[in-house]
Order: sequence, then structure tokens, then C-alpha cells
Amino acid sequence: MRVTIRTVDVRATEALKQHVQHVVSAAFDRIGDNVHELEVRLRDLNGPKGGVDQEVVVLGRLAGKTLAVRAVEADAYHALRSAITRMARRVRARRGGRS
Repeated sequence: MRVTIRTVDVRATEALKQHVQHVVSAAFDRIGDNVHELEVRLRDLNGPKGGVDQEVVVLGRLAGKTLAVRAVEADAYHALRSAITRMARRVRARRGGRS
């Protein structure tokens, strides 16, 4: 599974990139073969104003379908974990629906 990270008004530090890889690996350990690509988009909605404004959108490209989830939190790491966890649940549910 290919993982792509895109950012808008968020600095993609090496620590953030590693965290993305870690969270994706943990969440998709057994179901990753069902997903061709994950695109993780991180965005700071309010810029320097602060607040609950760290948005993460995850697009999961499966065979013939694209799934999307969104999370907004005060912290990018929490938003990321929330969005990835929700995406993994959707992929599991989709896979379970075909079994």
C-alpha cells in the first residue's frame, strides 16, 4: 500500500511523517492488502489563530472505490489517529460486507 502525505499550512516534519507511517502500519496491519493507496491530507484551518483547527482528510483507494474520512482536532497527531482509525474501520466493514 502506498501512503502519500500532503500538507497545507502544516509543516511536514520528519516526526510527523514517521507518525503517519506508524499509525497507518498499526491500523492497516491485517487489512492493508485491500487498500491500494492512502492519501493523508493535513491542513491548519485557522493558521496562527489556533483553536480546534487541525484537519486531517484520509482518502483510501480500494479496487473500484474511494473512501474518505475527515477529522478535526486541536492537535494534528490526534486528528491523524482519529481519521486513520475511522478509515480502517470503514475498510474492515467494506471487506466484511463482501465475505
